[in-house]
Amino acid sequence: MKNGFSLIEALFVTVVMSLVLGSIFGVAYRAQLSFDEEKRFTETSQQARVATDEIARYIRQAGNDPLGCLRTLPGGPYPAVERFGPHRVRIRTDITGSFNGPGGTTGDPDGRLSSPMEDVTIGYLPGSNQVYLVDNALGATPQILADNIDSFGFLYQDSTGGNPGSSFGIAAVDVLMVAQTPRSMVNRINTVRYRSHVFVRSKTFDVFATQ
Repeated sequence: MKNGFSLIEALFVTVVMSLVLGSIFGVAYRAQLSFDEEKRFTETSQQARVATDEIARYIRQAGNDPLGCLRTLPGGPYPAVERFGPHRVRIRTDITGSFNGPGGTTGDPDGRLSSPMEDVTIGYLPGSNQVYLVDNALGATPQILADNIDSFGFLYQDSTGGNPGSSFGIAAVDVLMVAQTPRSMVNRINTVRYRSHVFVRSKTFDVFATQ
């Protein structure tokens, strides 16, 4: 009666087990890479979508000016949406008033543009892969709205859908954003595109118009 395994049998079993374990680890590794890839793509796309929505909100409320400060402030009149080429825009709106004491809240529009988020610049530097916002009223440093942005820009339209002759004629803005995930270990890049067509509130409804 034969007892135990011969050396050849033991080597054969070892080779088979190595192949099986290698296949299992290979599948698990590829699954982990795929999971990491999807996670990066989800984070990038969500960040780009949130940034697009935030920018659209600023543009939509542009020109809210019940006290006419865009016309009367020194150096004015000022456009609600001021274009600086395809990658940068300045947005003005009188939305809040003075601070009502400790623990208080901001009040109604006060005829100035000195409260937070009433005078902001949104832009993109090609090659930086970042979309930023600057609060001009506070003189704050740029706030990064989104990373991993491959391209970003604005298209401006007047009330007829044509190219506005000046910033005062801007009635709608298209926000265009292309986000890309960083190159992965498998040399793969995922891309997501967002486009938002936004009407400037004061121009669309002829309310609080600054012209």
